[in-house]
Amino acid sequence: MVKRVRSQQQLQTELEFEWLRQWYIQGKSHAELHPYWHKPIRRMENALSELKSSSKDVLDLLKAAAAAFAKQKSNNNVKLVTEDLYDVMLEAVSERLKLRKQWWERERDPIFSSMSEDCRPIVCKHLDSGECNDLAQILESLREWRKAFVSQTKVMSNGSKSTNSQIGNLTKKEQKKVSSNWERMRLTMSKK
Repeated sequence: MVKRVRSQQQLQTELEFEWLRQWYIQGKSHAELHPYWHKPIRRMENALSELKSSSKDVLDLLKAAAAAFAKQKSNNNVKLVTEDLYDVMLEAVSERLKLRKQWWERERDPIFSSMSEDCRPIVCKHLDSGECNDLAQILESLREWRKAFVSQTKVMSNGSKSTNSQIGNLTKKEQKKVSSNWERMRLTMSKK
């Protein structure tokens, strides 16, 4: 399931940022010059909508898993959830949030105000619905759900709660970037 979700998230990111946003930023005049792209763009928009719906289903599953583990209950769907699935979603949502902020800045470049109306970026209902704020909230929720899930799975496997509350918030990739106790001790010793 993790591989499938990762692929879907990568496809969603590619469609939004490498295809649709690239198309819409070029303006109405460009779209009129390339009518043969209209149908493929509509298909990509539909695919993006389906991928967003699928992402919402995965988010609902992750939320349910965190809640089920917190109550120490489990159902068949929740058994599909792993720490890696949280990590995949966290990484994908983080990446999309970063890219959307970059695109938001790009689309507000003052150069567009000097261009004719038909050369300015086209507003797309699939892309421009204030989702940066939504993504930031989703990212925050995902971190909380992951923390709840990880802390409960550690309790179940170890029989005791972990003392490091920060670890549950970080993906495995982020944890590798945090210096270990050995690294901190070595740095402290080298300063003396």
